[in-house]
Amino acid sequence: MIEAHNVATNIGDIFKHVSLPAYNASSAGHKALSKLVKQAHQEHDSKDRGKIVSKVRAAAAKIINAEIALRR
Repeated sequence: MIEAHNVATNIGDIFKHVSLPAYNASSAGHKALSKLVKQAHQEHDSKDRGKIVSKVRAAAAKIINAEIALRR
């Protein structure tokens, strides 16, 4: 059974077209996102990692939505 695989992509090309907020070490939201990402990378149980990844998505969306609101 294959549990994971890698797909070769050039992520750099994607980020050329997306304006993401820079990491802000004084932001509680950015620190929380960073901590969640680290936890996800360290988690070996796929079910538990999936739960953490859901939290990562929510935290990232919150940061990006706040940035969008500031730019309006």
